[in-house]
Amino acid sequence: MRKKILSMVLCLCLVASVFAALPLTAFAASTDAAPVGLTEGDFTYIVNSDGLTATITKYAGSDTEVVIPSTIGGYSVKMIYQAFSGCYNITSIIIPDGVTTIGKSAFNNCTSLKSITIPDSVTTIGEQAFYSCQKLTSITIPDDVTTIGDNAFYFCSSLTSVTIGNGLTTIGSSAFRICTNLKSITIPDSVTTIGEQAFSSCQKLTSITIPGGVTTIRNNTFSSCDSLVSVTIGNSITTIGTSAFSNCRNLNSVTIPDSVTTIGIYAFSYCGSLTSVTIGDSVTAIESNSFRDCFSLTNITIGDSVTTIGNDAFYGCIGLTSITIPDSVTTIENNAFFDCFNLTSITIPDSVTNISDGAFSGCTSLTINCNAGSYAESYAKTNAIPYAILPEPTPILGDADGDRSITVNDVTAIQKHLALLELLDADKLKAADADGDGIVTVSDATAIQKHLALLEMGNIGKPMA
Repeated sequence: MRKKILSMVLCLCLVASVFAALPLTAFAASTDAAPVGLTEGDFTYIVNSDGLTATITKYAGSDTEVVIPSTIGGYSVKMIYQAFSGCYNITSIIIPDGVTTIGKSAFNNCTSLKSITIPDSVTTIGEQAFYSCQKLTSITIPDDVTTIGDNAFYFCSSLTSVTIGNGLTTIGSSAFRICTNLKSITIPDSVTTIGEQAFSSCQKLTSITIPGGVTTIRNNTFSSCDSLVSVTIGNSITTIGTSAFSNCRNLNSVTIPDSVTTIGIYAFSYCGSLTSVTIGDSVTAIESNSFRDCFSLTNITIGDSVTTIGNDAFYGCIGLTSITIPDSVTTIENNAFFDCFNLTSITIPDSVTNISDGAFSGCTSLTINCNAGSYAESYAKTNAIPYAILPEPTPILGDADGDRSITVNDVTAIQKHLALLELLDADKLKAADADGDGIVTVSDATAIQKHLALLEMGNIGKPMA
């Protein structure tokens, strides 16, 4: 029995000696609660897992101007984590060279902070790092910073100027949200990701250029930027998210490039100064409420790939007087043009086979222009909407397939006709006589090929008498 007790005591002593020999290591900087550490002067710190560097986790001093030490307890300072959160009296901070990470909530709610120097060694600015630093007026982000975390400069309401280095790749969600005095910012070409609401409610931001590496404008990214007048959307953008530019009340025109395939709901809603929109040829649907209450909108060009105009898409666009629906559209959904009471003319092609009963509710001056026997004519009759039958289009010389454009398909149509595979009707046969000799032969196919190669233009592609 005495031997067993002695063995247990020896084991406990051995375990205690092993733990005593272990170095103090840092808690992960992503944990929510700041770890308890060592103190030196007014600073609390922990030793990082490399055993060589430290993270400052708390400042207990009362100075208004603070210089963060480059070393503490014999360790190089690499990170700042929650250390100055809620230090309301601090007006100026100098971060030493060697710090690589400004961590989560490092300067959160330093409401008197006016000046801060970020050294070139910093690579990451964490989430909420400068959250609600309401007196901070300018910031320069060094070239080696690759990430600005979520909410990093949220509600920095006095921030007027931001200089971003050329190494940045990610701007987090709400990173500059409610920076109500931010007037301009240049997003470098290195940026590939801009988070949701990143610049939402930057009420004095007047223009923005989205760099070529960004593929998605996320939900609410620029919503409620009241002073935003112009936006340049790069040719790499494929998606414009929900409410991306909603409530940008001074945005007056926008061109959506052909790279864009998706425009989210409410994307440009309540843009009251928007007068002109061009939708590129890759967008397949104008989603619900996309341009709701854009009451100054007078000119819209819809790309040739749009198949659906969604619910309330142009709701309350009282500036619209006429619109032409492209041949790609098949469906116009409920309230799509609700209360567009100045809309007097809409041209609907034969491709449209589904129009909801309330699509044109409140359009009291509307006349539908359509082809005889089309679905649009039947819809107009059923819903007691005035309509006008469009005249037969003038044939285009060389347009053998009848699609009103000159392409290699017209050459193929002539070849199939001559091979008796697919005979052309009378109208197409007339248009197929590209050389004007009164008959359709292989010479007509050759004439079109020369036209396409820009060798001989002639009258091909022009309306026929």
